Amino acid sequence: MANEEVHGTSAHRTDTPYAFLNDDAEWARLDGTHRGITEYLHGELCTAPLEDPHNILDLGAGSGAWAIHAANTYPAAQVTAADISPMPARPYPPNVQTIQLNLLLPLTLPEESYDIIHLRLVLFHLPNPQTVLTRITRLLAPAGHLLIEDLCLPQHDPATLGPAQALYDSVCRTYMAQHALVADTGARVGAYMRETGVFARVEEREVALVLNPLTDDPDTRELAAVMRRTVLDAMTGRLAPELVALGLSDAVKAAWRAEMTDGTEAHRWVTPLYFVWGRKAG
Repeated sequence: MANEEVHGTSAHRTDTPYAFLNDDAEWARLDGTHRGITEYLHGELCTAPLEDPHNILDLGAGSGAWAIHAANTYPAAQVTAADISPMPARPYPPNVQTIQLNLLLPLTLPEESYDIIHLRLVLFHLPNPQTVLTRITRLLAPAGHLLIEDLCLPQHDPATLGPAQALYDSVCRTYMAQHALVADTGARVGAYMRETGVFARVEEREVALVLNPLTDDPDTRELAAVMRRTVLDAMTGRLAPELVALGLSDAVKAAWRAEMTDGTEAHRWVTPLYFVWGRKAG
């Protein structure tokens, strides 16, 4: 699965809608996101009560940070980190294997083989995410856990939306509509799981992260700061050419960043983040 070159930097293939480049800056951003979420979870891998797994699958593994965490937590388990792009060259525990996998193509992994399947901020970037999730459940072993963290587009007050915020919102919604993406994926994941009919239990936790002005809530402030930084870095860094063509120029990116960090209620910015897990019947 070859990547394409964008200004000398590797980009995800154009048969997927992922909008960001996969370079060292992107790996660092994803590592930072993992650290922030792990701190919020007090060092845990997820919000689910896990038992000792034998086979763990991390889909859309990105920088490999979660897979490494899982491998160190469960050294007797085999951890497979799968991503459409080559995984970064970094030290991995001996119980980690990395593979390339396109979730939009037929899945060739063995069905009912994984005790844990994890996806973090993946379905938001995929067309028809409910269909993808349903296909993924076939890989889950009986009584296995599906762990998903995902989000929705930033929420703003339409009455006080800044001009750059309005443009970004419009461009993102246009881009997502063109690619059959779902703007409120995180809010729908729990329902998607229940509608498969294969889960004995599904639990959801919504965390409404107030990113501008940055929340004073001690339980979420650090996570909010990390998510604000990761979203800002992602959306003002080197974007895929299609987003640039839709209007996200360097000048617009700078104006958007200024509005999103000005600390005013007028430009209030809330990103809903969802922690969802389901235990398969069996």
